Amino acid sequence: MKKINLLTMVAVIALAAGEALALLFLLADWPWRNAPHRAFHLLQMALAIYISFSILSEARTRDTKDGGRTRSLPALLVLLGLVFSWVGDFVNSRLIDLTYILPQQTLLSVPFFTLAHVFYIIVYVRLFRAGPKGVSKSRVIYIKASLVLWPFLAAGLWKVLIPAGGPAAVKWTSLFYALVVTLMMIVSTWVSVSWKAKGFKVTLGGVLFWISDGIIGYYLLRPSTEYATIVIWVTYFAAQLLIMRSTLPLMVDGQPDSSNGCG
Repeated sequence: MKKINLLTMVAVIALAAGEALALLFLLADWPWRNAPHRAFHLLQMALAIYISFSILSEARTRDTKDGGRTRSLPALLVLLGLVFSWVGDFVNSRLIDLTYILPQQTLLSVPFFTLAHVFYIIVYVRLFRAGPKGVSKSRVIYIKASLVLWPFLAAGLWKVLIPAGGPAAVKWTSLFYALVVTLMMIVSTWVSVSWKAKGFKVTLGGVLFWISDGIIGYYLLRPSTEYATIVIWVTYFAAQLLIMRSTLPLMVDGQPDSSNGCG
């Protein structure tokens, strides 16, 4: 576990240093090259994938002792989610121009991030069910209420962020994705309901991802800025690190470990 904590700290430092340097270049009005910055983003995600693989290895070791898959399956799903996210990040990096396929290249990343969110949702549901007190009546009521709220919250987000009169492909694809990412965020709150304060960091990861994607959606049909890019990456990568570590509570005899938070 010490290795996982150390590598997570390295990832946090890389995030802070990379975006601080980018901000310095912008504030000083120095010549700026997007390609190295975006390539560094991909390297950060590669590090997160490596850490997630280490978590999976630890989970498999503990499951072997217990003769089950209660830890390794969620850890594997998180790893797959990170891998698909990396592919989506590569598309969004524009290191390769794919606008000949679709002018709004960001939309090409939607299938990959959708799959990532599906994996994360499954993990959150499993974490919710593994909570210390199980699935109580009050928690079931919360689930039903949040699912009723879900489409309205997603549609409201989409209505605010996507300007009217845009291309049909953008409108319907962005609405679909708004539904997916909002569901992921809502289900992440279930973990806090089940694990209380010890599930807060898991929920924070879901909320930060939702915020990051909301900013991306806002600039989908509007001119973006390098400052917005920094904010997007900080919220996004922080979210991925928190999601990456979301299965660590299962590592401690099925109980949350408050020392296993990110940062």
